[in-house]
Amino acid sequence: MRLAVLITCFNRKATTLRGLSALRSALRLIPELAYTIFLVDDLSPDRTGEAVRSAHPDVHVIEGNGSLFWNRGMCLAFTTARSFGSFDAYLLFNDDLLVTELGVMGAFEDFRHCNLRKPTILAASTTSGDGREITYTGYRSASKIRPRAFTEVIPNGTLTSIDVFNGNFVLVPGPFFERVNGLDPGFLHTLGDIDLGITAKAGGLDIMLARLPVGSCEKNIQFDSGFRAASFLKRLAMLNHPRFRSHDFLYFVRKHRPTVLLPLFFLTFHFKRLLKLLVG
Repeated sequence: MRLAVLITCFNRKATTLRGLSALRSALRLIPELAYTIFLVDDLSPDRTGEAVRSAHPDVHVIEGNGSLFWNRGMCLAFTTARSFGSFDAYLLFNDDLLVTELGVMGAFEDFRHCNLRKPTILAASTTSGDGREITYTGYRSASKIRPRAFTEVIPNGTLTSIDVFNGNFVLVPGPFFERVNGLDPGFLHTLGDIDLGITAKAGGLDIMLARLPVGSCEKNIQFDSGFRAASFLKRLAMLNHPRFRSHDFLYFVRKHRPTVLLPLFFLTFHFKRLLKLLVG
């Protein structure tokens, strides 16, 4: 299997190096796997890209322009990978995930097993550092109308069908990913992974949740807690952050929900945004 690993990082050098080292140690144990890593460093002030080049000279480090964020960083990693030819599979990987060798081996076993039958995306869940809580996972759609109505699916030791997923550790069949040209660059930061799941389902692919978690990844609550603690004026400025902007959400709605409801979703989104500004 020819595998392209796609990663976007920004300004957390120690975390990126730790996650990358753990991933590479695990990938070396996968039989008949030839992998190439494409890492986008979006102009990190701490020079994460330089550190990766030094510690892992064979990793292809791509410099971003400082405004790519997660989704468009992953798009750039994919575009660079395609210049190297076609791949049998792509791995979407978040650099703050600390994988275990057993978890990665299980995920690849699940992926190969599923794809013997039909093209299948395999998403793997993650746990908190102490292993007590599932932090990121797959989801099932809970509404054909509400844009972000999904129910969480907890891994139970068996392969489980899901509709969408968090993009922390996701194995995607190469022919499908290349046909849709990777993640949709219409999204800047959020919802690109959810969009990919919906696109895959519409294209006839199965999406499965791996039998077991692939490793540990703490929930990213630092930004949200900082927002709640900030002053009104600081919160007003922070609303310009991509995770709060309306573009990704409304673009998602236009793609996947009834167009006639777009004005309602627009008003609801900005009402919630106003509440967040006022109460944190």
